[in-house]
Amino acid sequence: MKNLFVIASLLVSMNAIAQSVEDAEFLFEDRGEDVANAVEAAEIYGDLAAVSTEKGEKANLLYRQSEALYYVGTQAKSKDDQEKIHNNGVKVSEAAISLLEGQVDNADQKHTLTEALFFWGANKGKWGAARGVLSSLGAIGPLKKSMNKILALNEKVEKFGADRILGRLYAKIPKIGYGGSKKKSLKHLKKAFENTLIPGGTVSVHGTNNIYYAEILEETDNTAKACEVLKEFSVQDPETLLETRIPETTKEIEDAKTLMTKFKC
Repeated sequence: MKNLFVIASLLVSMNAIAQSVEDAEFLFEDRGEDVANAVEAAEIYGDLAAVSTEKGEKANLLYRQSEALYYVGTQAKSKDDQEKIHNNGVKVSEAAISLLEGQVDNADQKHTLTEALFFWGANKGKWGAARGVLSSLGAIGPLKKSMNKILALNEKVEKFGADRILGRLYAKIPKIGYGGSKKKSLKHLKKAFENTLIPGGTVSVHGTNNIYYAEILEETDNTAKACEVLKEFSVQDPETLLETRIPETTKEIEDAKTLMTKFKC
């Protein structure tokens, strides 16, 4: 009888967690309707991670919390709020990474580790942008190291996200002393762009791949190609690219139109 009670209790607990995860997923899916939904999703993931005892599950919940925080940070208006929110996302990702790095037991945990590394880098990059390049130079080395870990584990994660982050990094950091390089930036961003094209098309399914690639093309004196990418991307239907990124893609299409004006396309 005691064993049956224990099993029943565990099942109730597992169902409660599953329901809460489902709630968080639904809230995050509706982040485009109201950023408060992403805030609530992050809170749920954090609460569940705090009581989880299995390392793979705990790490998965933490990376999802970091993903939600990343979105919240991108919607913040002030630099101070952006810095604080993305820094929180960095810390959450670090907790997930510490659970798995060097001790991955299966494919699911490997995937979780690469996601955690990616959202660590994504949040770290936005944190640095909010602080300013000169105030965040110390993050360059760790950021490169983490993205190169992803390239070794699974370069395709988040639609070649590590290349996207590295490409942006090389474009923004100082050349002298820190390795800034338009050539390296172009190499990484071209790779991310060309490996994520829509079937038979000339635009990436990931909006940011299009934006970053176009920007580095313009910076390396290939405005005609940059305009070609932006024009093609600007007429896409967000719902036909990445179903999981409709709010982000919608905003990125507007950004593309702004860049077209800036580049005089």
